[in-house]
Amino acid sequence: MKTYLEEIEKIINKSFNDIEVWNNEIKSVDSIDTTFLITKKNFIIIGLNSINESLLETIIFYFYNMYFDSLLVETGYCNYINYEKHKIEQVISWNHDWSFKWFSSMLWDTVWSIIWKWKIEKFIESYFEKNKKNLSLFKEKLNDIYDLRNKLWHNSEFYFQNNSKIKFEINDLEKNIVILKEWFIDLSKAYFSSMDNLLDLQYKILNKFPNINKK
Repeated sequence: MKTYLEEIEKIINKSFNDIEVWNNEIKSVDSIDTTFLITKKNFIIIGLNSINESLLETIIFYFYNMYFDSLLVETGYCNYINYEKHKIEQVISWNHDWSFKWFSSMLWDTVWSIIWKWKIEKFIESYFEKNKKNLSLFKEKLNDIYDLRNKLWHNSEFYFQNNSKIKFEINDLEKNIVILKEWFIDLSKAYFSSMDNLLDLQYKILNKFPNINKK
């Protein structure tokens, strides 16, 4: 399971590298056309927002995917494992948000019957604090991009009417990519550590008190 951190970091880096490539190509186009400039801003916001959504889902699902693959090799219980994996896939498919609260929602739906979701969140908060990372700023950045995406209404009218009010500076895209990439890698490490520790703790508790879930 330790390969999870290596693989998830590759996925995170590739996600943001892809949009960097797109941004560099767009920046190379010399145009003063207003529609093009607005479309460029729309594209970047939608692109970043989609990456955020995808990675919040992938950090959780990739962990379970590797876990179930490992469990299948160990036990050969194909029917049971496919059933459990399908439940996790359903939880991920129900996600329709790009904010941290939906990461929490997915945590709740995947682990509520095993361990309390808030324990994982507390562990993640402690991890960020311990490593001098600001989880609140991470959540705020996700929400800022998410809110801008919601204001698009699938057209550019919002920007024609409110361009002066937009806080998201297109020229700071590189800064957003760097910090978001770093935060997502931190989140994957915190999530992995919390699941590893808390599930191990739960296993120890169940073995110490085997009748804890029996009526």
